[in-house]
Formats: sequence, structure tokens, C-alpha cells
Amino acid sequence: MRGQERRESAYQGALPRLARRDHTKAEIRTALLKSHPEPEVEEAMRRLRQERYLDDAGYAARFARGRLAHHGQGRYRIRQALRAKGVVGVPVEAGLQAALAEVPEAGVVD
Repeated sequence: MRGQERRESAYQGALPRLARRDHTKAEIRTALLKSHPEPEVEEAMRRLRQERYLDDAGYAARFARGRLAHHGQGRYRIRQALRAKGVVGVPVEAGLQAALAEVPEAGVVD
């Protein structure tokens, strides 16, 4: 398989996963590295970010909104869960703030 086809293969390998559910950048990278070389994975990751298939801040907001609204979890438990999924730093805080603007934190367990 030629280089361009292999890069496409890594990209194509990510699409079915992302069609089923949201994934973090770290989750997709880990999955792709199991079957593709790192340079091809990096190219696929760049393309997925560029095309907005991967967006850790958006993922964090959706994850936090669901955990606040349906699981009664507070910001500390949500941060911890996002860290475990490989989302750290600014995307976590941006996602939490977006979720807290829509779902009240009152009554949740931290």
C-alpha cells in the first residue's frame, strides 16, 4: 500500500468509531496506533481536527452536560473522568463552563 493510501486508511479507520459515538483525541490516537504507524496516525489526527471530527472542548462540554444532568456528578468528578479519557487543561475548563451555563450544578454529588 502506498503512503497516501495508508494515510487515508488511518483516517478511514477513525471514521466508523466517530460515527458510533464521540471520542477524545487520545482515544482515537490510541486506537489508530494499534494498526497504523505513528506518522500516518498524526496525519489522520491533523485531518480529523481540521474537519472538526475531533474536538476535545466540544467533547468535554457534551460529556459534562450529560454527567451534570443525568448522573448527578459535580465538576470535580467530571474533571477526573475527563482526565481519565485523556482530556486535560483548557478543553476541560471550557467544556465545564459551557455545560454549567446550561445545567445547574445545584443538587449534584461531588
